[in-house]
Amino acid sequence: MQRAGNGGGIYTQARTGAGVYGLIFRDCDITKSAPAVTNNWTLGRDGGNGNPFGNVAWLNCRMDDHISGAGWTDGGLGDKSTLRFWEYLSRNITDTAYVATNARVAWSLQLDALTAETASNPTNVFASIPGTISASWEPVLAPYVACQPANQAALVGQNVTIAAAIGGIPQPVYQWYKGVTPVAGGNNESLVIPNAQASDAGTYSLRVTNDLGFVITGNAVLTVSAGVPPTISSPTKLGNGNFQFSFSGASGQPYRIWGSSDVSLTPVTSTWTQLGNGTFSGAPVIFTDATAPNAAQRYYIISVP
Repeated sequence: MQRAGNGGGIYTQARTGAGVYGLIFRDCDITKSAPAVTNNWTLGRDGGNGNPFGNVAWLNCRMDDHISGAGWTDGGLGDKSTLRFWEYLSRNITDTAYVATNARVAWSLQLDALTAETASNPTNVFASIPGTISASWEPVLAPYVACQPANQAALVGQNVTIAAAIGGIPQPVYQWYKGVTPVAGGNNESLVIPNAQASDAGTYSLRVTNDLGFVITGNAVLTVSAGVPPTISSPTKLGNGNFQFSFSGASGQPYRIWGSSDVSLTPVTSTWTQLGNGTFSGAPVIFTDATAPNAAQRYYIISVP
């Protein structure tokens, strides 16, 4: 909001009837137009003696420092007990701290959580308007994409999550596609691909449907690269008989360490003993085998899934 010379102003002057919720603002950002606008705007003003039921609520809103400490403006209404100037958990515009409301005018009210929740429910709000919308009214909203899925790059064996942010009332139905083929089990807002393989690479999109229609997200391209074979170095038998070595691999690539006294055993994953696992971070991994003193000979394999 801006006025000439960065002057002050009000955001609302409700002229509502008795028994209705009136103007409700939820999860809003109340911003100012220039740094010089400071402490000279208010959330609302009553409509004077001719409009005694000025009902306004600001719920979970973020507001800049142009909102005055008093919060509300006196419009001349003599008996302000009829007003419902409500506020709940106002925070600063950066959403890092609550706004100090101890200097708010005495005829305003800081709500408790239960009242704020009631005032946030559209069914309650619209049901309070006689002769217009019944108590059984439910809001509806066509599905929409609030945040598109992003391209992903992964190594073979990594877990991949492709996510989108979706809205809609009633709750939409989700279906992920790889190209034009539906993904089995891809019926959530996020698509999780465990242990990604080269065959998982491709273009993914999400179709979202409810009673009012459907929307399809943009494409997210998943690239899956083959794992880089790890390298082992510095094998050392320690003075206590333990065996130690270091190994390296591509950053972000998962690995498993296997040990056996018989190199001929196959398959490794069921006949060798898994001694450890982790994910390469760029620096060499140092591994010490404390069971080595118990074996006449010892073999090791580092596998990348």
